Amino acid sequence: MNALEFAQSLNIIYPSNEIYNYPAGFYNYGEVGLRIKNRIINLWRNIFVRRHNFMEIDTALITPEIVLRASGHYDNFTDPLVRCKKTGAVYRADKVVEAAGRTWDPKRAQELLKDLRSEHGGEFSDVVYVNLMFKTEIGYGGDQVGFLRPETAQGMFVDFPRLYKSHNRLPMAIAQVGKSFRNEISPRQGLIRLREFNQMEVEYFFDPKQPTFRNFEMYRDRSFRIKLSGDSQVREITVQEFLDGVMNNQIMAAFLAMEWEFYTRLGLDPKKMWIRQLDSNEVPHYSEGNFDVEVETDFGIVEIAGNAYRTDYDLSRHKQYSRKSFPTPHVVEASLGLERLFYVILEQSYRGDRFEFNQYTRPYDFLFITLGNIDGYPEYLKLIDRYDVLYIDGKGEAIKKIERARSIGVNKVLIKDLVGYTFYDGIRNIRLKDLDEISVVLSTER
Repeated sequence: MNALEFAQSLNIIYPSNEIYNYPAGFYNYGEVGLRIKNRIINLWRNIFVRRHNFMEIDTALITPEIVLRASGHYDNFTDPLVRCKKTGAVYRADKVVEAAGRTWDPKRAQELLKDLRSEHGGEFSDVVYVNLMFKTEIGYGGDQVGFLRPETAQGMFVDFPRLYKSHNRLPMAIAQVGKSFRNEISPRQGLIRLREFNQMEVEYFFDPKQPTFRNFEMYRDRSFRIKLSGDSQVREITVQEFLDGVMNNQIMAAFLAMEWEFYTRLGLDPKKMWIRQLDSNEVPHYSEGNFDVEVETDFGIVEIAGNAYRTDYDLSRHKQYSRKSFPTPHVVEASLGLERLFYVILEQSYRGDRFEFNQYTRPYDFLFITLGNIDGYPEYLKLIDRYDVLYIDGKGEAIKKIERARSIGVNKVLIKDLVGYTFYDGIRNIRLKDLDEISVVLSTER
């Protein structure tokens, strides 16, 4: 059993609508999974939003067609599709080619696929390009077309004129966390490629003549592992060295340092992680530099964050299509995926019969149970004002309750009996006479 299968057995996360032969690419968070997800988001807010007093907004999921024409998604947000002539199953053509050990080239697509076969033994059809956005109608006249947003970024771009008018100065940063939707051709590998997923993003608007970051000095001496364009080796580099030799942009450098801090605090193994500078043929035409955070997993190398210097491309396009007048500063974007990160945390925390989460990802601070015919609910109500407590009420063996908690990463237990309270933290066994003493024991863990 792998980490994802074990998580599903505990209802931490599981496929959506599974009683109806569910379509792939959709997952639900159970009670425990939602707690972990919220803790991840809270840490992201602390590091990326609250620390620098950035503004956070929440934009609509349905996006009008005109917005996505301006952004380029309507015409260019496509993937190459092929079908198995034997079964009709669909595949991403580029992934089929790469799985065969070949380098994908759109101009040579048919040549590269000619002698390949699907797992069913069928030949592949000609390549067609399909748009990955979910389409819908707005209203009932049929003349207003909308799409589920393919990214959270465009909501922040189209809101920029209003927010800049009230903010009235640069630099200005807008953050957002929420769902995005992409109608993937063949979602596979569990949480790695989904049709509905969460993003945590920051758009930092600035004058290109002054690519400075507020409070930059707190990051200057930090370091992270990086793989530079054209170099297969991973090396450690300081933020100042990044500015001197890679990109002279404090904003990009600060975001990379924040991401390294964020992921290591969540417990990711830094030896299995690096920041990769994308090659020139991977960078969009409007970008002046892209950097991805990549992690080694059981599914191979997985990208969990993308950083892009998007120049003024998006705002200029929206200014053109909307025919409105507003400034068009440059933008550096930090975009972090939640579900892929969630999977990496599960994989690296999996111990065969349990998960071992750290203080930033554990779903509960401790388990609270009672022995004998004792009502622990009044004490539970006092505890939840200060802690996230897993309270397992009712009859049953204490050891089974503890094992259940241990499997989801809870290794601290508060037990009430007729004498008082006993707190187990996996190492120490402390007899407590008063509930207030719990804060002393746990204070260093929070």
